[in-house]
Amino acid sequence: MIAYHVTTLDNYNSIFKNGLIPNIGPRSESFGELIPRIYLFPDKTTCYDALSGWLGDEFDEDDELMILQLDIKGFKTTSDVDYELAISEFIPANRILNTYNELEFVESIKNDEKQQKKNRIKINI
Repeated sequence: MIAYHVTTLDNYNSIFKNGLIPNIGPRSESFGELIPRIYLFPDKTTCYDALSGWLGDEFDEDDELMILQLDIKGFKTTSDVDYELAISEFIPANRILNTYNELEFVESIKNDEKQQKKNRIKINI
């Protein structure tokens, strides 16, 4: 199973080296979270929608954001809402499949959409 995690460039090097550690960070604290977790999005579109709205508003304009594509197969996920997954256990760095800055992430979504259109055309022929 693939999921996406958003972080700042400041945290990226530590995550890439040490993995993702469940905690109650500034955003979790501002939302009143009480359990240390890692929050993820189940797909690119949902992640993009959050970045374009409520999640993007949580970061400073100067923050450089990174989106991590993760393999979460075998991890127990919970969800309080449809658009988000949470994991309460450590995710090692070797589960990071790909990383994107914001521009690369948008490009990857566009490329996925182009590929889907090509696949639909092939099916219809």
